[in-house]
Amino acid sequence: KRIESFFNFLDNSIFNKKRYSNFWKKSPDKKIFIVSAIIFFVIITYFLLPSFYNKDEVKKQLKSQILKKYNLEVNLDKNLKYGLFPMPHFFIKEAQIEYKSKRISISRSAKFFISSKNNLILNQIDLKNIVFFKTDFTIDKSNFNFFSNLSKVKALDKNIKFIKNKLFYLDQNQDVVFFSDINRINYTFQENSKSLLESRLNIFNLPIKLKSKHNIANKEVDTEIDFNTLRLIIKNNLKYNEDIYEGIIELNYINKNQTISFNIKDNKII
Repeated sequence: KRIESFFNFLDNSIFNKKRYSNFWKKSPDKKIFIVSAIIFFVIITYFLLPSFYNKDEVKKQLKSQILKKYNLEVNLDKNLKYGLFPMPHFFIKEAQIEYKSKRISISRSAKFFISSKNNLILNQIDLKNIVFFKTDFTIDKSNFNFFSNLSKVKALDKNIKFIKNKLFYLDQNQDVVFFSDINRINYTFQENSKSLLESRLNIFNLPIKLKSKHNIANKEVDTEIDFNTLRLIIKNNLKYNEDIYEGIIELNYINKNQTISFNIKDNKII
């Protein structure tokens, strides 16, 4: 049986070789193969063009567009590389974010996804989305509003993601009061000046789901915080105008509801 199977395999190999040879000899099939190969080569070459851009010029454009579109000051000091999959992007091993002239985070790596519409224009990029990986935030009361201010950005059809993060909160003596594991922070910027913030984090080993919708045009924020293990859900609707804030907090604890209305004016809470 083994000898017979060997000769059957040999016959099949010779048959396949002859069939491939006959295919190549046919003029139409040969032309189709050559044309397909050329089209594939041209497409791959087009998408690989950004890898030949001047990396220093790309860094300048990235920093400028990030500041303009997201109001983020990002330092890119390491070598920049280009990647094609899953989408065209530039990659750097370390990225730092500054806020109010103070460094508040350092990411182990970051990806800057770009549009491929203008690849033929040398050194010209169009930034779309940003992903930061393994970011350590060092925050105190002077810059804690970084997260809320980022939700006020007006960047249509773009998003920023922070994946696998840690937050260290400092007191006035710059000592760590507590730290939090933040699995992800997603900012999605939508039409009509709307933004969506979604996050999963742990504070004192307590898992929390956070979802916040910010309507910038109407100056309104809807927030939902889910403490699943405590069976507690907090919903907050906040409307603001200059220094006046008005809101309603709904507390849902084990199927019991409580509503709190409040307003803040001149640093006073009613």
